[in-house]
Amino acid sequence: MESEKTHFSTIFAIRKRNIKMLKKITIEKLEKKAHKVLKKIVKRRQELGISQTDLAIKLNMTTSGYFKVEKGESKLDLIRLFEIAEFLDIDAKELF
Repeated sequence: MESEKTHFSTIFAIRKRNIKMLKKITIEKLEKKAHKVLKKIVKRRQELGISQTDLAIKLNMTTSGYFKVEKGESKLDLIRLFEIAEFLDIDAKELF
């Protein structure tokens, strides 16, 4: 009975560790994808000659708030992403 408990404990511990590793890998992948989207936003904004301040004003944001979005320090929700795409005259799908 004791060895059975130990066996199940070991299996549970391994599964728990594997789940943590999977979550870490998934988060890293998502962060890389997010970084690529942000780079495309910055590139497009610069191509159009729009400053961060000008875009922040159009989005009704503070300049520092928008700066944090571009740097990935602030999460970007879908509505804000669509607004940015609209102001940058680009289809949001092209950012992915």
